Amino acid sequence: MSSNHRTAAETILRTEATYREKEDLILVGAYQKGTNATVDSAVEHREAVLSLLRQRADETTTIAATHATMRDLAARITASNRQAA
Repeated sequence: MSSNHRTAAETILRTEATYREKEDLILVGAYQKGTNATVDSAVEHREAVLSLLRQRADETTTIAATHATMRDLAARITASNRQAA
């Protein structure tokens, strides 16, 4: 695994972990946007993270395409976090 791939994976996993830490508050509507920029980013990118993590049985993709998708998503998450800082 290259360092770029590892960094992208870590960014995506941290984003998913952040979402799950606050999931109860988010789902019941108790989380207020703007309270925590990292949580805001996790909410913003939730569907993209889930899309990356889920694959239908009849869906195929190459490793290269998956790595490119991961790098792109990680870059968007990182940019979002920087804007919020």
